[in-house]
Amino acid sequence: MISLLTIVMNRSDRIVPCLSSWLKEPGITEAVLVDWSSTVPVFTDPSLTDVIQNPKTRVVRVSEETSFIAQAYSQNVGIKHATQPYICKVDIDHVLIDPALLGTLQKTIETKSFCCGVDGKNYHHYGFAFFKRDDAIRIGGYNEGAAGYGFDDLDFYQRLKNAGVRQIGLNGIDKLVHHIPHAAALSVENYAEKDKH
Repeated sequence: MISLLTIVMNRSDRIVPCLSSWLKEPGITEAVLVDWSSTVPVFTDPSLTDVIQNPKTRVVRVSEETSFIAQAYSQNVGIKHATQPYICKVDIDHVLIDPALLGTLQKTIETKSFCCGVDGKNYHHYGFAFFKRDDAIRIGGYNEGAAGYGFDDLDFYQRLKNAGVRQIGLNGIDKLVHHIPHAAALSVENYAEKDKH
């Protein structure tokens, strides 16, 4: 019933901790991993064999892209390839630490709503969202003109709200999903513009 969606470009060390934490949950029907032109394609990396060959995992390889430009392009590819009615979109840095989160997300299934990780305190969970696939398609997916760090997520959430989809807050998301820490430079390594603000 739920497609996990995540994007990666040259961060293969994050794939195993991220995907393995979500794949073990029965509520996750599939994990769509969009490999956005990683220098070493993820399906050829022997360190990833266990998660890539998991029956739930679907790798979508996009070749010959030099940067993210806007992550919206890769996110829309993932939405297109997702087969389940609900999408749980996570950054490759997000590790599930409390399965109770999935119970909270299930509550949105019977309502016209979505959840996201925007808490106004930090950027770490902005890329976390749970929404109905049909709602994403109805608003045209992520805005591919929203260049820059994180603006594609904020724009997507606002357009869902404009379309009448209610936002449900996720209190204490940092206790449910761990963000693997990294230097600020890693956030923008695949962007031409290196100032994420």
